[in-house]
Amino acid sequence: MKKLISLLLILILIGVACGVWLDRSGTLVYSKSLQQEADDFLLHIRIEGVDEGVKILRSIQYIGEEDVEITHQSPLISVSIADDSHSFSGESISKKMKKGTIYHQEEAVLPAQDKGIRELSIHAKFSCNKEEINIKHIEELEFQ
Repeated sequence: MKKLISLLLILILIGVACGVWLDRSGTLVYSKSLQQEADDFLLHIRIEGVDEGVKILRSIQYIGEEDVEITHQSPLISVSIADDSHSFSGESISKKMKKGTIYHQEEAVLPAQDKGIRELSIHAKFSCNKEEINIKHIEELEFQ
């Protein structure tokens, strides 16, 4: 009986040790909000940790005086943790904007990351009055 209990305790300890060793994925340490200005536009980003990984809320705000129309492919604002490559595809989408208009995008959920410091690459790409606008930003995120 003592041997059985000892064997069970050893198996439990090995299981716990393996579970801790194999669990390399971390959770986001701090939520962040950031804003970056380019021409007459503000890029708004909100980064939050969720059970599935990292949720990113993103939008573009127009702060110019005259009404404009922007065109873009999907997504308007691309985010990536794995690398700095961004893909914009599909048919062109147009959106009329006046001063103060905020153009919200679908939230993005990126998978959980290994513990440590990771770089979130953000790239907004669109045209306004036939001028291409690119807003790029790299944000460091800490996972533990």
